[in-house]
Parts: sequence; C-alpha cells; structure tokens
Amino acid sequence: MAALAAGNCVLFKPAPEAVLSGWELVKILWDAGIPKKVLQFIHCEDEPIGSRLIQDKRIDCVILTGATATAKLFLRLRPDLELFAETGGKNAMIVTGLSDRDLAIKDAVSSAFGHSGQKCSACSLLILEKEVYDDPHFLSQLKDAVESLNVGSCWDFSSKVTPLIHPPGEILLKGLTTLEKGESWLVKPTVDPNNPNLWSPGVKLGVNIRHGWNFFVIILMSMFPIIFPLLSPPIISVKPMEFLKINGAIGVKNGVFPGN
Repeated sequence: MAALAAGNCVLFKPAPEAVLSGWELVKILWDAGIPKKVLQFIHCEDEPIGSRLIQDKRIDCVILTGATATAKLFLRLRPDLELFAETGGKNAMIVTGLSDRDLAIKDAVSSAFGHSGQKCSACSLLILEKEVYDDPHFLSQLKDAVESLNVGSCWDFSSKVTPLIHPPGEILLKGLTTLEKGESWLVKPTVDPNNPNLWSPGVKLGVNIRHGWNFFVIILMSMFPIIFPLLSPPIISVKPMEFLKINGAIGVKNGVFPGN
C-alpha cells in the first residue's frame, strides 16, 4: 500500500502458501479503483521465474516479508538490490516482580497464540524475574490460560488456535515433541489425530542456556519459538532471570539468533 500511495507500480507476488488470500486482496484493490496496470498479480514458481524477477533491472525495489535466508538469497542474486525486508523475529516479554502478573499472562498468551503464533511478532520468549518464576500461582494461572484456548478449525469462529499452514517439518516437530535436559512441560502440545496441521499450544519450562537462552525462560510454544524457523509450532519458553537483572535480560534477548 505504501508503494502504491507513493506513486509506484507494484508487482505483487505472494508466497506459494498465500496465493488465494493474496489474490483476494488484489481483487479488492482493483475493485477500489487501482488500475491493473499499476497493481499486477504474479503467481509463479520461485524458481526460476521468481529469481528472474529479482534480477530484472526494471525492478527498482523489493519489499519482502519472509525468512532471513530468503533476504540473503535475494542479495546474492542481485547485490545492488534495494531491499526492504522484514524477516523472522523473536519477540520476548520480560516480567519483573513489580509487574501486574495477571496482565502479563493475558498479554503473553494473546501475543504467543494469536494467529496460532504464525507471525514474527508472536511472543516466543517469556523471561521472568526469579520470584515470578518461583510463584506457583503465576505458573498455575499461565497454565490455565493456555489450556483454556479453543483449538479447532479456522471455520469455527470460537477457535483461538487454528491449523498451521502446513505440517511441521523435522525441526519444528522436534520442538513440539521433545525436551532437552532440565526442561519440562507446563503445558504439553498435542496433535489432532485427524489433522497433522493442528497442534494445541504448549509451554516449555527450564530452557537451558546452551540451547539458546541465558536465563529462565518460558517458551510459550507460539508458532515462533526461538530455535525454530519462520513457520513454527505453538510454544512459549519460560525461565527465571536469577542473577541477571533487567539489562542482562535485554542483552540476552537481543543476542538470540532469530532463526529466520
């Protein structure tokens, strides 16, 4: 929209998983009066057509929402490309002893599992001050809040957690089903026996420093847990800050490689 508002012609190429929704969006804009010569819809395979588009010198600028690896690929294909890329992030929430704990749970669960976590702004890392992590009432409330989410079809408007866009791959599946040493499930995710794309949300406790976190983290298994690629299962991780204070918590979070 910003490109159109600035007077540019736009070639809109959605990801293969989002062709139908992208097509509906473009039709709405055409119906609103944007000329088809100004806004063009392209449905093609990434290779070789997508790569040729990137390399075409008639393309002045590319706006990408996707994986870090994809952004790097674009720049390898065309080093002089003017690229605006919003790549996979790892959103975190830091909860101190002075916080409103009820509100922290509400916001963490909403961020982690809204859109089934399939967005890079989903909260995948919940960093707790030790007194919060050691508060059984806090963990009990968090558990209840996650387990209260309705899991089901996207056509059922009461569903809060709906199917992934495709079944989890090997790395995602490992995150959904396995624990490293010292980790435990506050809420263990499960798969629907009739739909391999549909997973209930999970909460993983005690994530180890060696595995990508530096202090007690609750991984609310949002679709964007830290160790997983851009399409991730629904999980949040939780661990307490213990001897690291707020600056340490921020530093650790900023040092986590997003994966995509």
